[in-house]
Amino acid sequence: MFSLLTAAIAPAIGLLTYFYLKTDYRRKLHGTIIRTFLIGILLFFL
Repeated sequence: MFSLLTAAIAPAIGLLTYFYLKTDYRRKLHGTIIRTFLIGILLFFL
């Protein structure tokens, strides 16, 4: 179960890291990225 969950989350974390490092507006997007990620986790479990 843990490996399946890890395999499901890994691509999302990879994409978030890529876009976070690519953009120049890191401070503005930092909160938005974390908030969106947490909302996605909540929606997954509901």
